[in-house]
Amino acid sequence: MVKKKITMKERLVKPFKSKNKEKDFLAVQGLDMKGYKKKIADRKFPDRTFLIRMKLINGFWDTFTTSSDNATFNYKGRQYIIDADMLEYDVGSKLWSSVYHQSLCLPIKITIPVKEVTAELLKAGQIESALSLNPKVLDAVVESDFVQKVVAGQEQTEMMTQMKSWLLYNLIGTGIIIAFLFFKFSGIVKGG
Repeated sequence: MVKKKITMKERLVKPFKSKNKEKDFLAVQGLDMKGYKKKIADRKFPDRTFLIRMKLINGFWDTFTTSSDNATFNYKGRQYIIDADMLEYDVGSKLWSSVYHQSLCLPIKITIPVKEVTAELLKAGQIESALSLNPKVLDAVVESDFVQKVVAGQEQTEMMTQMKSWLLYNLIGTGIIIAFLFFKFSGIVKGG
């Protein structure tokens, strides 16, 4: 028996098969009362609703919201602890969020060491790169690089005009030779 090779898209997108067809129909039609109750509870008690970013064991990420009264939540049969000190406010979703790994029950604090990164770039001698990490400075660096390339490009334009003229001369010469050969072998011009 030949096994069918499963693509990454097929692995990620699994068809949803439910046992309760009426409930799915109501959810699609917007008549699911459980969903409405959850939305109302989320608005009424925003301090109980959290945005969770879960790093899965296979390397993918899962983002979902959860409501909790006792500072814990369940995900795929495992219980995780919500630590108030590790919560960060997500401006886009207007919820408190936290990052977890699927194999750890406590949240993970992800920080970016900006000062260390810039120091390493300065040590490596890549001064423009270290300065361009700042978004405000990046525009100035790009503009200065662009201006330098334009100035260097003026020297290249002279060479390009010479190349265009040589190409034009070659095309004219090739056209004359092809026309001569055509007339000679077609019999229009009879030569001695």
